[in-house]
Amino acid sequence: MKKSTIALVAVAFAAFATQANTTSANIVGYVKDTGNVGFHIANYAFTSSDTSPQGVFGSQMPLGTKVYTFDGSGYSISEYKSVFSFETFTNVDQWEPNTLDLSGANGFWIENASGSPVESIMSGEVITDAAVTNVIGAGFNLVADPYPVSSSISDLDFSPAIGDKVYTFDGSTYTISEYKSVFSFETFTNVDQWEPEIQVAVGQGFWYETTTPQTWVRVKPF
Repeated sequence: MKKSTIALVAVAFAAFATQANTTSANIVGYVKDTGNVGFHIANYAFTSSDTSPQGVFGSQMPLGTKVYTFDGSGYSISEYKSVFSFETFTNVDQWEPNTLDLSGANGFWIENASGSPVESIMSGEVITDAAVTNVIGAGFNLVADPYPVSSSISDLDFSPAIGDKVYTFDGSTYTISEYKSVFSFETFTNVDQWEPEIQVAVGQGFWYETTTPQTWVRVKPF
């Protein structure tokens, strides 16, 4: 279960080139993620040079923690475990395999099997691109907002078809929102909208279900 113990801080700084009269601005921040025993869906709403489990979590997690990514048909799993190293002839705690990509609009499961809540901090550079493009395929997609902001489903720039569904998970149950045609007593016409409206927190991933593939262009919300 994921508790909403989320903090976000951004610091702007300038990086000056030594051989050219140019500057570039970066925004760095962090999200504090607390997972109770069991599963919750998270996301890494930043970018960095290393978006693998090792790069995102390092040694913050207890041994036995697993991260799952979903490709539309099956899961890839990385576990934090103690592995014997033939270089040092000692056991080394590491993510294995460390090949999962947790970046961008990818949501992922975190399984906490430690028996007690675990707090971790995910940090990196905030994506400042004008938009981030992602493909949503037919069926179930494990996705997330690539920007570190809290948004309602209707503000995430989806191009939904009637019948599309979004599922958020609180650690024990799902909340489901469906895109449907609803009669409006204000206009006395049918209006296509998400019902009910769902708020997605910073650092929270979710499921998107559709029978109609779409290109999801998430426009920068700040």
